[in-house]
Amino acid sequence: MHLLKMSRFSRRATIGLICLLPLAITALVSYPISVSTVNQELMQAGEAYQQRLDIQLSQLQTLNHQNLTGTFTKCERLKAKYHFATYMQDVYVFDNHEVRCSKDLGSLNKPLPTFLSSLVDDGQHVVIAPPFPQTGNRPTIILIERDPQTGKGSATIVDGEYIENDFKALEFRKARGVFLEINGQRLPVNSLVETGQVIIHSDQFGYDIHLLVSPEAVLHTYRDYLLALFPLTVVLSLFLAILVWKYISERHTLVDDIERGITNREFFLVYQPIFQTASNTITGVEVLVRWQHPKLGLVAPDMFVCMAEKHGLIIPLTDYILKVARQELGSLHFDQSFHVGVNVAPSHLTDVDPTAYFTRYKKAFLRRNMHLCIEITERQFLNESAANTISALQEAGVEVAIDDFGTGQTSLSVFPKITVDYLKIDKCFIDTIGQESVNSHVLEGIIALGKKMNFSLIAEGVETSDQAAYLINQKVDYLQGYLIAKPLRIRELKSFLKRNEKQLRIAA
Repeated sequence: MHLLKMSRFSRRATIGLICLLPLAITALVSYPISVSTVNQELMQAGEAYQQRLDIQLSQLQTLNHQNLTGTFTKCERLKAKYHFATYMQDVYVFDNHEVRCSKDLGSLNKPLPTFLSSLVDDGQHVVIAPPFPQTGNRPTIILIERDPQTGKGSATIVDGEYIENDFKALEFRKARGVFLEINGQRLPVNSLVETGQVIIHSDQFGYDIHLLVSPEAVLHTYRDYLLALFPLTVVLSLFLAILVWKYISERHTLVDDIERGITNREFFLVYQPIFQTASNTITGVEVLVRWQHPKLGLVAPDMFVCMAEKHGLIIPLTDYILKVARQELGSLHFDQSFHVGVNVAPSHLTDVDPTAYFTRYKKAFLRRNMHLCIEITERQFLNESAANTISALQEAGVEVAIDDFGTGQTSLSVFPKITVDYLKIDKCFIDTIGQESVNSHVLEGIIALGKKMNFSLIAEGVETSDQAAYLINQKVDYLQGYLIAKPLRIRELKSFLKRNEKQLRIAA
């Protein structure tokens, strides 16, 4: 975590930014919800108005039908019934373009107005008519019913301002504009089609109601959502702040614990024996580190080693391992040179004068007939600087192995620049022995590469006799794994070496 390298102020600032995330998400999510809410409210308002308008138009349609069927046989009855219906500009009962009766003028015998005559000829039923002198220069909605066989018909003219006044009530329902559209004609007449609108269609009369969404209404709804969600967002932000702070604090504490653990010797070493296939004897060990945390118990190496690498503690930890290994193994007596492998991160190779550092330890181990071998993990790429250091170490007599070969980022192009003493074959390839898989062919390639370049091969993770038999048959130089022995504490290692002082039989 790069957060661990920040100053306390920076960590607090970062936590503050992270905790603003719920507010940002709330703000982002609330806006489309607000738009959807306003649209839904406009849809409901528009549908309610459409139902009301359909009822009104149905009543007028019924009136036309009554006029056409002769229900109002006397013009005076029609005039008396609808005289005070101010929303009706007029009602015409006509016969082949001749007006017989008018709501306002009573019985007549004159031609239909020109604007109405053209609509009757076109077979229109519900239309929005533009302003005419006969309609007081105001737009109207006209309903027409006509019997094509007899030529008789009835036309009801509704004042457009009556409809527009109803629209004004809808404008307060979060719409900045409302208009009615029938066959391309609009009421109000000069209404423009714009984006951000809700459309309600009448199947009965074929008109559309357009409601233009008001940005102010959206913002008002948006504000309401933010205010309603603010308490919950604050609670979530505080909860997230606690979690993030606890996580960073714990991680930071664990880094501090590594440093303290080195000082307090909480780390201990185990040694995994290495078996030489040519002599059937144990000729060395790999040194592995474990951590007995006073509170957390046994901490997995994958956790603390990676953390030590990230936060500049791998060099002091490696120094601790080398000192303890020299001390513990120094209590043993070896008649022949004994291999001691210690894992070293590539970042250690770029430290100040690593050649002098490892040469000093090499000499210290050599006094006890132990030969130090540093194992470079392949998790990180070996750059040119590291390659130069490896060459210098070999010139100084320090053996070098590439650990977990085939699983990391080391390119084959590195080998012309450096030479190593050992290639350690990762367990994932050993597990493929006896199986037909891609990795089984990779194993064959690694063994062939090692022989071609005169590298000694160490097979890690050997667990079965079949694996050991295969590797011995392939003339792999060394085996390491639970078949030989698990990682042992120093007392267990002494007993193990004493029991297998001469030879160790591991493969049938």
